[in-house]
Amino acid sequence: LLGRKDLMWFVFSLYGFATFLSLCVFTELIFKDIQPIMSFHWWPVAGPLFYVYFGSIYVPAFIGMGLLLLECRKSAPDKRKKLTIFLIGSFCGSAGGFSNFPLWVGVEIPPIGHLPTLFYPLIISYGAFRYRITDYNEWTFRVLSFFCWSFLLAAVMAYALVRCH
Repeated sequence: LLGRKDLMWFVFSLYGFATFLSLCVFTELIFKDIQPIMSFHWWPVAGPLFYVYFGSIYVPAFIGMGLLLLECRKSAPDKRKKLTIFLIGSFCGSAGGFSNFPLWVGVEIPPIGHLPTLFYPLIISYGAFRYRITDYNEWTFRVLSFFCWSFLLAAVMAYALVRCH
């Protein structure tokens, strides 16, 4: 999405949504409550802004996959092979992650799609390294910074949850 000048407004609006939603995380607007559902002792219950949250994840994912598919159709065979790997990885990640959401809205379907989600980083990494799309040093820096930011965010959220209860 970042390479398309005509979609930059969409990307910036998504950043705006993400900022707004990150401010709403500690309220009951996105996650109203935590209740036992099926065999899970703690499962979030959707709040009024949950659908905005859901849309902010899956609308850009499906648009990105659609753009990849369109590019695949009009590309040369060697580029098509590269893009197909990323399309498969994106589909695995989205389909696997999607299985979490029905329980949040009260539909008792177990989140059984986690296995494809595990393949997402493996497939994307394979494609990036196989076709030399990213420099190894840059990739290592991005992965390490992602883990550092994830750890920091998890620590802040854990601290907030402990302080709230």
